[in-house]
Amino acid sequence: MDFLDVYLICTKFGVKLDDVEKCIVNKTNFALKLYGKYRTNLKGKIGLMQSGKLFEWGEERALLLAEIDGKGFYSFLGELQEFLKKIVSSLNYKL
Repeated sequence: MDFLDVYLICTKFGVKLDDVEKCIVNKTNFALKLYGKYRTNLKGKIGLMQSGKLFEWGEERALLLAEIDGKGFYSFLGELQEFLKKIVSSLNYKL
């Protein structure tokens, strides 16, 4: 699942990121505890998240079946970036 998928799900079904925070933290802690590959992956993604360059359009834009609200999407990305920082700081498992 990528950021565009998360945006589309949240807008279509009215999902609020804060409503799923506890579930995300619990499941992420569980996965980090069991699997080293997830710890390694998350360590790499934290730098990307802090850079502010979470998403850049590539070839997938030409493949979209429907237009999306670009302004709304980029606004959502800003919210998602802050939410992800909050999730990482809430994790019990230290990287």
